[in-house]
Amino acid sequence: MAALIRNHDWGATPLGELAHWPPHLQAVVQLLLDSPEPTCLLWTAEGFHLYNDAYIPILNVRHPQALGRSFARVWPESAHLDEARHGTVLRTGTATVLHNRPYVISIDGIARERFFTVTATPLRGAQESVDGVLQRLLETTEHTEAQRNLRSAYLKLGEHQAGLTMQLALSDAINDESARRRAETKIELQDREERLSLALLAGRLATWDWNLETGQVIWTDQMDTLHGSGADEIETSFEAWVQRVHPDDLTALLQVLDSALERRAEFVHRFRIVHPDKSIRWCWARGRYFYDKPGRAIRMLAVARDVTDEHRAEKKLHDIEMRQRALIEGVPQLIWRAQWNGHWQWSSPQWSRYTGLSADESLGEGWLAAVHPEDRERASHAWRAAIQQGVFDVEYRIGRIGSNRFRWFQTRATPLRNQEHGVIEWLGTSTDVDELRHARERQKLLVAELQHRTRNLIGVVAALATLTAQDCNLLADFLPQFHERLGALSRAQSLLSRSGQDPIPLADVLRLEFDALGTDRISEQITLEGPDVRLQSSVVQTFALAIHELATNALKHGALLPGGRVRVTWELHSPAADRARLRLEWRQSGSAAVASSSKTHQTGYGRELLEHMLPYVLDAQTRYEVTAQGAQCTIELPLTISEVTGVPEVEAAR
Repeated sequence: MAALIRNHDWGATPLGELAHWPPHLQAVVQLLLDSPEPTCLLWTAEGFHLYNDAYIPILNVRHPQALGRSFARVWPESAHLDEARHGTVLRTGTATVLHNRPYVISIDGIARERFFTVTATPLRGAQESVDGVLQRLLETTEHTEAQRNLRSAYLKLGEHQAGLTMQLALSDAINDESARRRAETKIELQDREERLSLALLAGRLATWDWNLETGQVIWTDQMDTLHGSGADEIETSFEAWVQRVHPDDLTALLQVLDSALERRAEFVHRFRIVHPDKSIRWCWARGRYFYDKPGRAIRMLAVARDVTDEHRAEKKLHDIEMRQRALIEGVPQLIWRAQWNGHWQWSSPQWSRYTGLSADESLGEGWLAAVHPEDRERASHAWRAAIQQGVFDVEYRIGRIGSNRFRWFQTRATPLRNQEHGVIEWLGTSTDVDELRHARERQKLLVAELQHRTRNLIGVVAALATLTAQDCNLLADFLPQFHERLGALSRAQSLLSRSGQDPIPLADVLRLEFDALGTDRISEQITLEGPDVRLQSSVVQTFALAIHELATNALKHGALLPGGRVRVTWELHSPAADRARLRLEWRQSGSAAVASSSKTHQTGYGRELLEHMLPYVLDAQTRYEVTAQGAQCTIELPLTISEVTGVPEVEAAR
């Protein structure tokens, strides 16, 4: 042990390097190494182990891993006990003594019970603080067994004397009636023993009776069957029983027995038995120790049963549960279970990962904390309706705790019923439908856009026909010019379906929309100014539609009538440090625009497009108003810089 202590990596433990240990710790370690009795130092409140060679049999299989480890790690089955080994002495600073303390010690592979008188002495530091506990064990096995044998002899002598006196006193009183009663009692006892044997046989239970004073063990025939041996093939002893226990389970079993002996409590344990043919059977044992008046354990009774089939069934069930867990954790939905009244009682790991709520925090109505505040009442109302109607199907927003970002989920639950209680619980899933919901909203807008655009195109065609007729004196000149202008309008409409292609310059979109309107006079009324900015294909349709609405409005009753002007300018600016934006200004002026200002106050799809659809689809900020100078519109859009071209681009909102 001196060599192990010198070579141990103390720097990796709370004790620190050996050279830095305090003098009184070094002195006590040298003292315990020189001591002939089993001696162990439990250092600090954690009880880090330092011990000598004589203490190794006490540790048994815990050596050498016990060196430098805490009490809780070395003796996990006794960590809750507060006895002389550590806790009491540390708290009170008073030495304690326990006489004739039993320990199960393995010698040459055979576990035997030995007795020791244990002293626990406080070790004080420079400030009189108790820094550790020095535990010394003095073996008293021979003395204890001698006392047991002496008590047994006295008891037998007393029984013999009492029996002789009773026989002499009652010899004349024995008659036929007492003989008959003894016979009846004997028959009743035999009958009870037979019923007990039948019950044990039906339950496949083996009984075990161990006399701790004499070492004698008595077990039933079922124990031989449990061991896979005949009645005469195995010795009925503690050592023979231990030899049949699987080596990997022996240490834990002995610890359970030792703990039950210390706590005076019942023990229940499952372990493996190795049959002579090397087959493995699982055994379940339950029992307890019995004590005499002074408190010494004198007997242990136990029952055992072969539970191999149950163990295999449990393992199979465990495998099924593991596969079910893997399946549950693999699906993209958030899965949960609720009581009949909607109070959650379980949630899947996906729920915790997405919302940041633990499974415990989500119990009851705790899950509502992850629901958008505006949707909580609807979710609660859906549960109240589900209790009455037996159907739970609702959409609401769910987000991560502490975040303002929510996504829409379709939440459905199916009730599980039985004939006695009706609905016993609900099994539900929450499926992310945020993109689908936004797609439906965009689809509605596109359908409305298509309907409006169809009506608007008819109006534009009529306006083109009127303008063309005003420009032409002869019918022969009308058709070529009219066809040319319809072609320009068609080219402008083609921009609305160019998704999937390269980004389109903003100036091109503006020019095509204005060119589609027709005459040289109109081109002279328009001014376009701004840097090179591109529109991604997903943006072109919506943005071109907005420009088309502004241009169409100006053509019908605005600044593109004779005497008016339209000035469109755009620039890049950075209102915040995190992202640049595009600012586009549409300015109308001229007498025609002012004269028709009352018309442009009207609300309709065009204005809804500017004030609602652009912010929703393009994350834009818009402002539209009519002043004494004509219609004024400002559109601000977020920008990104293309990694390929380095040119600013407008993209759709995410």
